[in-house]
Amino acid sequence: MKTRNLEEIREKVEQIRDEQGKPIDEKIKELVVGLQYCGIDTVVSCEGHLDHGFPYPWVAVPYYFAEKLAKVVGWQNSPMIRNGVQNENTWVIRPNINLRLMPEDRNLLLEELQKRAIEFGIFLQTCGEKTKSRLK
Repeated sequence: MKTRNLEEIREKVEQIRDEQGKPIDEKIKELVVGLQYCGIDTVVSCEGHLDHGFPYPWVAVPYYFAEKLAKVVGWQNSPMIRNGVQNENTWVIRPNINLRLMPEDRNLLLEELQKRAIEFGIFLQTCGEKTKSRLK
């Protein structure tokens, strides 16, 4: 597996555009970068919107990354994470055309869910090479 440089991934993600030429939504971008840093390609993503689509952030991942995705979700969903603080930022994987990664509690305010997506992305980006090697 080729080592993925975080800055190279960030630059690549900055270049991604959808069919309308729009870049990845700002409040889901850190999670996309984090997943790709862990070797998990993404297909499409959204930060969530109140006026259209789903009112929560989500990322679609191809099925062939199911095992890796399950591992990173397991790390994120650990009951005690970072400095012994109880983790309430839990995520689930739902089958669709691709696997859809989304917050478990989608009844929170959109701003809180977006904050949690950013936190999950930063967690994946800071997990380090040792943790990434466990995904191979």
